[in-house]
Amino acid sequence: MELVKINIKNFKGIGNVDFDLSKSPRNNVYTLVGINESGKTTILEAINSFEYNDEKDLATSQIRLDEIIPIKKVTNFNESIVITSSLSVDEKDKEEIKEYLLRNHGYILGEYLDSTIEGTQTYRYKNSIHEESKFLWNININVKKKGARKFVCLWETDKDVWLKTTSFLEARMPKILYFPTAFFNLPDRICLSGTNDDINDFFKSVVQDILDSLDEGLTIETHIIDRVKNSEKNPIQQLCLKMSRKINNVILHEWQQVLNNTQYNIRVDIYSEANQIFLDFNVEGTDGIFKLSERSLGFRWFFVFLLLTQFRGFRKNENRHIVFMFDEPAANLSNKAQRQLLSSLERISDKCTIIYTTFFVIQII
Repeated sequence: MELVKINIKNFKGIGNVDFDLSKSPRNNVYTLVGINESGKTTILEAINSFEYNDEKDLATSQIRLDEIIPIKKVTNFNESIVITSSLSVDEKDKEEIKEYLLRNHGYILGEYLDSTIEGTQTYRYKNSIHEESKFLWNININVKKKGARKFVCLWETDKDVWLKTTSFLEARMPKILYFPTAFFNLPDRICLSGTNDDINDFFKSVVQDILDSLDEGLTIETHIIDRVKNSEKNPIQQLCLKMSRKINNVILHEWQQVLNNTQYNIRVDIYSEANQIFLDFNVEGTDGIFKLSERSLGFRWFFVFLLLTQFRGFRKNENRHIVFMFDEPAANLSNKAQRQLLSSLERISDKCTIIYTTFFVIQII
């Protein structure tokens, strides 16, 4: 399934707007261009507020319901904020739904199933105070039991199975990942042995994505934490070397297109300190070894951008389409880096959808 259209009503400064992603079938990169305060970021925030988004509890994804009330009505808002998403359903999706209903509930799916389904998120307010949130799917599912003569509406026939079927669909719907500009401050070290910090925990999951990309069945718990605790130095050193090589092959190839002959190397270090286990990304160059935070803002941004987009597709047991949303990604990049960014976006867009905002259009010269 892929996200094809969003309608937004009464969200912050937005009265009523349609954002149609089906008008550019040649690629999956969408640019929101406008001056500051024109509402670009607000559109990303509205898309990110979908109830089914199971990563919305991250610090990067949270919304405050008292801050999304329409600006002009904030003193006494007695309406609803409504966000409707339209998603495409292809033949593979239909076959999965058909198999699920038959195998788990004994229902035969009717031949007719909408090629586009809608999900509506509603936030209802009274006197500018949030009262209720609802998320409803508009999905027409007709079924019949084996031997029955005609198809009937599943919602009217068996609401419990309808709800279970929509939950089955939710697990296959696009995953929305929103990254504001401030998010690209990658911590100098990532704690792998457990924290209550959302940003650290998110980047810990990125470390697992890198391990998954090695395709050796590696996990943080078994192949890093346990080995460090058991003082297995050689396996840890070999793993650091493999991760470093993978990151350099995937990420630095892109950055070196910007820097021409300038040579950098990313080094992964894993170590124990104060009963915690950490991972560092260090940058080796002709001028020495530095923490990532000590390199330029443009280098840090490009590194984190590629770290997020290039490795996420390796996550195990996840075959959903991903929607990446970036707020003004080119703001800290040189003209040459901006052009390289656009090339990178085009290359990875066959596996995902990318929506980004900018106050100018990036062009390849």
